[in-house]
Amino acid sequence: MRKILSKYGLVMVTGLVLACVLSANADSISKLMSGKSEEIGEASILIESKATIPAARNRIINDLSGVIHDKNLREKNISAVIGAIDILGDIKAVESAPDLLDIVDYNRFWGDQKRPAGTDRIPVYLEDTPDPNNLGKHFPCVIALIKMRVPFALVVDRLRGECDSTRQECLIGILIGTEGRDTAEIIVKRAAASEKSPEAKDALESALKWFEVYDFKILIKSAL
Repeated sequence: MRKILSKYGLVMVTGLVLACVLSANADSISKLMSGKSEEIGEASILIESKATIPAARNRIINDLSGVIHDKNLREKNISAVIGAIDILGDIKAVESAPDLLDIVDYNRFWGDQKRPAGTDRIPVYLEDTPDPNNLGKHFPCVIALIKMRVPFALVVDRLRGECDSTRQECLIGILIGTEGRDTAEIIVKRAAASEKSPEAKDALESALKWFEVYDFKILIKSAL
C-alpha cells in the first residue's frame, strides 16, 4: 500500500511540475511571438531553463518548430522566427535539425524573401563565404545547427539534392563549423566519389567550389 501511495504521489508531483513547466512555456512562446527584442530575450532565458527537464523538452521543441514552420510568421514576424531558431541552437535541439535544414537559407534581415533589388550582402570574398560566424550574420540556422553539432550525414544528404548556390554555401558553412575545413572537404569529396546518382554526384561536386572560395577569402584577408 505504501508503495502504491508513493508511486501515486510521485505521479501527482510529476504532473504538477509538468503543468507548471508547460504553463511557463506557453508564456514564453507568447513573449517570443511579440517580436520585441526584450521579450524575446526573456523568453529565451525561460525556455532554456526549462529545456533541461526531460518531460518538457519535447513540448518546447515542438512549439518552437511550430513557429519556424509557420509560413505566415516567417513572412510577417521575422524576429519571432529568428528567436525560435536561436533558442533551438542554444538548447542544442538536434531533434529539430531536419526542420532547420529545411529553412537553412532563412535570412535574418528579409526572411524567406529573395534579396530585395539593390540590397547586397557584404562582398562575398571579403566577408561571409562560408566562414560560419560571418555566414550566421545572415543565416541564423547555420549557427544554430553548428551549436547543436548536427550530424554531418544529415548535411551531406541535403547537399545531394541541392543546386541552389546560397543553400549550398550555408550547408558547407555548417560542415566547416562542425567538422573543420579540411575534414569537411574530405567528407564531401568522399560522398561525391561514392555517389551513384548522376544528379546527386553533380550537386556534391558543385558544392565543392565553396571550399575554394573559402580558401581564396583567407588568402585575400591575409594580404590586407
